[in-house]
Amino acid sequence: MTINDLQLQEEINNSFTHTIHCQVGFIDYFVFPSEIYINGLLIYREYRRQGWGSKLLMSVVNQHKDKDIRLRCQPMDNVPYENLVRFYERLGFVMGIGGFMRKEKQE
Repeated sequence: MTINDLQLQEEINNSFTHTIHCQVGFIDYFVFPSEIYINGLLIYREYRRQGWGSKLLMSVVNQHKDKDIRLRCQPMDNVPYENLVRFYERLGFVMGIGGFMRKEKQE
C-alpha cells in the first residue's frame, strides 16, 4: 500500500485550519501566508514503523514547498522524545528554541 492508495480525506475547517484523515492516522496543520504549522501528526499503533508518518508528513511538506514548516516536538502515546526528534531530523527538520522544529522552504 502506498500513500496514493490511502483514502485521504482533507477537512478544511476555515481558510487556514486543515486536517487530513486516512486509514493509518491523521495530520492537523495551519496554513499561514509564509509558513505551515503542524499541530499534530498521529499514526495508529498498528501502522507505526512502516513509513506512514514520513509519507503523511511529507505529503503536506511537498504540497507547501514555498513555505517554512514549523512544528512542536510533542511525544504522544509513550513515544520517547529522542525518537521523535530523530524522526523529524531524518525528514530535514532542525531543532529550534523551546522544542519547536523547523524546515525551511524549498526554493
